[in-house]
Amino acid sequence: MAGSEEAAALWFRNQPIPGWNGKTARDLVRQGKLETVLAYLLAVRNGIFA
Repeated sequence: MAGSEEAAALWFRNQPIPGWNGKTARDLVRQGKLETVLAYLLAVRNGIFA
């Protein structure tokens, strides 16, 4: 989805996820919210957050 592993890693560390007060995927995973990140990625893949 990101185009490369490097781009995915940059997104994971730096891109805030909408609706999570500026938290990145890494922040959410660290807080035990892996399912939240996966649900977001599935929504993006399905065109919900295009």
